[in-house]
Amino acid sequence: MKKTLTLIIILAALGGVAYWKKGSNERRSNSVRLVGAQDREYLLPDLRSKLNDARKVRITEADKKVTLSVVGEKWTVEERDGFPASFDKLKEFLMNLADLKIGKKQMLGKSAWGDVKLEAPAGKAEDKKGGLQVELLDEKGGVIASMILGSNRESTTVGQQQQMFGGGGNERIARVTSSDDGDTVWWVNNQFYEASSKSEDWIDKGFVDVQKIKSAEITSPKAEESWKASRKDENADFAFDGAPAGEELDDSKAALKSLLSSASFNDVLTKDKNKPDLMKDAWKAKLTTFDGFTYNVLTKKVGEGSDEKHYVSLAVSADIPAARTPGKDEKEEDKKKKDEEFATKKKELEEKLAKQKKLEGWVYEVSSYTVASLLKPRKDVLKEKKAGETKPDGSTEVKGTVKPITPPALQLPAPAKAPTPPPTPPAPAPEPKKPITVTTPPVAVPAAPVPPMPKTEIKPTPPADANPATGKPDPKPAPTSAPAAPEPKK
Repeated sequence: MKKTLTLIIILAALGGVAYWKKGSNERRSNSVRLVGAQDREYLLPDLRSKLNDARKVRITEADKKVTLSVVGEKWTVEERDGFPASFDKLKEFLMNLADLKIGKKQMLGKSAWGDVKLEAPAGKAEDKKGGLQVELLDEKGGVIASMILGSNRESTTVGQQQQMFGGGGNERIARVTSSDDGDTVWWVNNQFYEASSKSEDWIDKGFVDVQKIKSAEITSPKAEESWKASRKDENADFAFDGAPAGEELDDSKAALKSLLSSASFNDVLTKDKNKPDLMKDAWKAKLTTFDGFTYNVLTKKVGEGSDEKHYVSLAVSADIPAARTPGKDEKEEDKKKKDEEFATKKKELEEKLAKQKKLEGWVYEVSSYTVASLLKPRKDVLKEKKAGETKPDGSTEVKGTVKPITPPALQLPAPAKAPTPPPTPPAPAPEPKKPITVTTPPVAVPAAPVPPMPKTEIKPTPPADANPATGKPDPKPAPTSAPAAPEPKK
């Protein structure tokens, strides 16, 4: 059933059950009576009954405008070349408008509207008096409801009833332009932060959801920066395909397991910005999954610093088996169960493929971290070697740095230190003196220096009482165990 034709039913199911319990006839009569009295309960009392006629929602503020309109069976954003709008966000916004209750009213002359930003938007960026205008239009462009949301304020007078239906004391002033309220303005207990006039805030940002990647082939405009990796099963780590011995992929740097998983984007480019050469020299990535999906992704970085932007375009295909091949000797009850599981899985994959095929043909602006792994050259995903390990390029890793190894034939000696003078050779030792041989009486060697003796053996002289060298009598030798020599005859 079409979303646009069932909006009333959805809104009633989500938040209007209690509303209808009071009786639709009673509410219709009260709405008519309260509008004229200017003390109505709801700011737009007839909006709920007219929501099904809405074909366009226009939000304007200063110089910005976004137009959400129905095309075929879906809501689209006109300012983004008809890109799908976020239906969930639009549905919530319209429901909040239909259920918007009044906190209190205030009489405010037209001359003071600009003080609280209740004038109509002026279409200029420097507009300080205009508020945010919301218009709901039917198929022919007729106005269903129109209002201007002005300044916010913190409320100190919101009663218990208003707190039950809104945001705990935060108020915004509003002026209904589609009714004859005159100088009456209204304070409502909802500041409507989601009511943005920026087109990018209303586009459907559901993006690709790549799961169970089997292989990734990254192709850079520079051949030496390209690389390819794969894994055997969903629990294994990725490894380079065809890498030299000793060269390993650092899975934590490549981050392939979560690549483009539940991804999102910031904006979509319109035709005037999507120039033919925009994606020239883009990086290419081919991702295959264990479910049979193939994603061909183009990624490009444009600009530097605060002007840096990242763009992505993609094409999706899938090889989904049409039937299951039964196993050998498969029992009938097992066959039935497995066939049902296969049919359920097949339907899920087909729905996923159909949804993601709608993303083709557009160029998306994404955050840098979304595509960081798609822009990494080969050298940035290599696993670092431990200290002392030799890399394939003939280098070693020392504390995280690469130290080249010089081939032996070209190895240079360490720088020579200043030459140290050789030590002075010691003076030659004097030739040892030959011992002096004496017979009795023995000759004593005095402590005082003695002139060198001639190198001839000194023969003993005839016994005498005095030593020729000292002129003193020699002491008698100490007795020994040897037999005493006979005394010479006088």
